[in-house]
Amino acid sequence: MQAHAGQVIPDRAKSVPLVLAGVCPSLAIRVAGKHIEIDDLMTQLVCDQPYFTKSGGGVTFSGGEPLNQPEFVAECVTRLADVGISSAIETCLAVERKNVELLLPLPVYWLVDVKHVDEEKFLQETGGHVEDVLSNIALVARSARSITFRIPLIPGFNHSDEDRKRIFDFIASLERAEDGPPRVDILPCHDLAAGKYMQLGRPNPFKAIPRPSDHLVNEWKSEAKRYGFTTDIGG
Repeated sequence: MQAHAGQVIPDRAKSVPLVLAGVCPSLAIRVAGKHIEIDDLMTQLVCDQPYFTKSGGGVTFSGGEPLNQPEFVAECVTRLADVGISSAIETCLAVERKNVELLLPLPVYWLVDVKHVDEEKFLQETGGHVEDVLSNIALVARSARSITFRIPLIPGFNHSDEDRKRIFDFIASLERAEDGPPRVDILPCHDLAAGKYMQLGRPNPFKAIPRPSDHLVNEWKSEAKRYGFTTDIGG
């Protein structure tokens, strides 16, 4: 810790002993996340099985990006299925194709981000190549029996009429294993991560991005229905 301008500022260049999280009286130091083995995780998840049964829910692997640990997720999904607990995976599919292929034979409900279809915009904002992501999306669509396409609606990135048409055209063009119309969730961007940037002492690059207006969100929902999609706001 360092004193600066009357405040105590953590020196983030130095590692923080995890033991401090257990003794800090103000909870200013907390441990977020932990390493866990599959057996220990399964013990915790099975404890919630009565709730899953009553609610019709299950376990969602989210992130970060869960498909960066495909073997771990595949083993968990398999063992959950063996005890009658369903699994979902939230993913942007910005991973190697082999990671996706490992999960495809398993009983998974896929929640797949479709952020953009334009290479230049995608590369500028994410640092990745959209071609690989779109190829993985097409692969999952051809193989998965349960999938929802999720569009994070972000002003200045993918909110224009042209963006919407290209994204919807892409989804509509996909060869799908699932019967019925595509399910599309429109996810208006929000500022829930602002507190995390502050806690980490990092500048928030999204601070100036406004939330989509209700009018814009309703336009997207109406157009999605015109395409024949089953649509929800917020997912």
